[in-house]
Amino acid sequence: MKAIDIQGLTVRIDSYSILKDFDLTLMEGEILLLVGPIGSGKSTLLRVIAGIIPGLYTHYRVDGLVKVFGLEPRDAVDKGLVAYVPQDPYSFFLGVWIRDELEYIVGSLSVTNGMLRDMLVVGDSVRIDQLSSGQLYRLLLLDAMASGAKLLLLDEPTGHLDDEGILVFMQQLRSLVNERRVSAIVVDHRVDILRGFVDKVVHLRDYPKKPLSCKRRDTIASKDIVLDARDLTVGYVKPLLTGINLTVRVGEVVLVYGRNGVGKTALAKTIAGILEPLGGELVVDDRVFYIPQNPIYWFAHETVRSELEY
Repeated sequence: MKAIDIQGLTVRIDSYSILKDFDLTLMEGEILLLVGPIGSGKSTLLRVIAGIIPGLYTHYRVDGLVKVFGLEPRDAVDKGLVAYVPQDPYSFFLGVWIRDELEYIVGSLSVTNGMLRDMLVVGDSVRIDQLSSGQLYRLLLLDAMASGAKLLLLDEPTGHLDDEGILVFMQQLRSLVNERRVSAIVVDHRVDILRGFVDKVVHLRDYPKKPLSCKRRDTIASKDIVLDARDLTVGYVKPLLTGINLTVRVGEVVLVYGRNGVGKTALAKTIAGILEPLGGELVVDDRVFYIPQNPIYWFAHETVRSELEY
């Protein structure tokens, strides 16, 4: 039986296509590794399959056929068939104590599981908000495997696990898939480590990228100015920063600082052309190179040599 059947999937925000005419088939009992550079649509695809897009993110437009075990994604989630583990583990848990999660997990998974033993060593009297990001992600993975779901959607697990933890998890995932006919999509960049555990690899690197939509440098009066913002508004659909006036000249280094969530990254992505300005004017040199917070996810090639050759 097909766990996932996707035909002609196109995902848009306004006129920008994140994914276009995308097809994918995943059978029961298969693990698929999804790779590609930042912005290629990997996380977006998982969210579509998980029913989050457009279920929660209503500003996305989704066209094409997406079936999960023959059902609409939201229906499959409601039936408990899908478990989604996002990149950000901090926003997932509702409970306070790790023992609340462990009581559920221990009843569903064998304590011979290496990651479960690690969590038991941490101690059941520890608050969830005291765990590191790696420990939180281990707990999320254990939750997903213990949930009874038939499809696991895992976004960038190696970004939170050390090499030993990656091997333990992938071995456990492979066993779970073989024993319970579970299917899984793993979004990651570590093809060299994960290839031996998966059934197929899909690359999103060839999908269309968003062109830089801002005005080009030849519209700026002075050739010394590489960026000129006037009353600029930036954000993700809803404004985060408004009224930005900024001029950057050749040879200058500008520091942007502020509290978490204020819009620093949104500003950088807008300058780089990844996000559309929500208002105002932005004129920018077209030679922009954007380095994200997690730069390891930017690379599309498997080795340093292949990246350098490219």
